[in-house]
Amino acid sequence: MKRNFLILLISLLIITCSKPSKQNIKTSETRIDSVNETTIISNPEKTAAESIKLPDSIVELYSGYWLNNDFLTQIEINKSVFDSKEYDGELFGFELDKTGLKTGETKVYGFTSHEGGYVIPIRWIDEFRCFTSTGFEDEISSIKMDVVIDSTNIIEFQFEDGTSEFYRKVSDQDSELRKILFKGIYEDSLANKYSFNTDGDISGFGGKNHYTVLYDFGEGLYYDVIFISENGNQANEDLYHYRINQDSLLLYEIKGEVPEYKIGELKYKLVKSKSLQQ
Repeated sequence: MKRNFLILLISLLIITCSKPSKQNIKTSETRIDSVNETTIISNPEKTAAESIKLPDSIVELYSGYWLNNDFLTQIEINKSVFDSKEYDGELFGFELDKTGLKTGETKVYGFTSHEGGYVIPIRWIDEFRCFTSTGFEDEISSIKMDVVIDSTNIIEFQFEDGTSEFYRKVSDQDSELRKILFKGIYEDSLANKYSFNTDGDISGFGGKNHYTVLYDFGEGLYYDVIFISENGNQANEDLYHYRINQDSLLLYEIKGEVPEYKIGELKYKLVKSKSLQQ
């Protein structure tokens, strides 16, 4: 007869990944101060994958869409995606699904900014209070790491050689780039108003009402670019090279076709209006 019993009841979750056999894995200095519903149920008669049911509080911390934190931090500083394309870490980002996390065993679906990536199987180890991988799936070299919550929106990959990679929870890469670079209301020298929203909506550009930020560079576009279109239709989109200096936004027309693009004349000189911010 199957026997269910309670093995852990705590009111404070300390996310930590250290034990004698993992001396090279450093632990996070930033801790989650309080997490609700931290009861973990285990059934010894089931397999390791089936024996744990993680509480929603832990699942919520780990689940979601994560982007490379160094990449985002660089953009916040230099206001350029192109100048930030070299960043710490192998991955551009990854996703963690709630369904798998609840069982205590899931996979990190990692991706790069262009193509490729890898899948990393991870399992919750209650003794360490975090997820741990045993190596990359379908890869020759086995890389072991612990997946640690540093704060409510930062995940750290701690590798056995003592190095770390950090990733930030976001809704998606397009919205995050728009928020960092463009979100706000602007004016030109004639007091005409222009708005840039994180969902891609834009106004002030005639019939064009949508914009996207380039982050996968190639095909002749090796500088910062935004695409402005009608309802996201690529057939009628305009390309602009952007330069941001504090509150000033300069948009230069891009002429030509793949792969012979050239930066043309300055078309828009906009200033972010602090009094009209959304």
